[in-house]
Amino acid sequence: MSTYLRNTERDRSDAIVDVIADEWDLDRQLEDLFAWLHAHPDFDFSSGKWVADVGFSSRPNVAVAGYTISVELMALLSQNKITLWLSDYGNEG
Repeated sequence: MSTYLRNTERDRSDAIVDVIADEWDLDRQLEDLFAWLHAHPDFDFSSGKWVADVGFSSRPNVAVAGYTISVELMALLSQNKITLWLSDYGNEG
């Protein structure tokens, strides 16, 4: 699964930004999403409705798979009015 930013109001290729490909670990994907947003402060999210779409697999061999979304990532998502979508694909990854 890739983590990508998608403009839900546009169907053209410029409406999608690949952040990370072939990664199923949620912590890693959230770190890379934060790094991408931090490295691209001038990206224009003003038109349309943007989502950060993250598909992940639950951690194997744990009773409870807990994850943390940093305050810094939440702030960048909020500042840019980006909705975070999390899709648990179970053990697919």
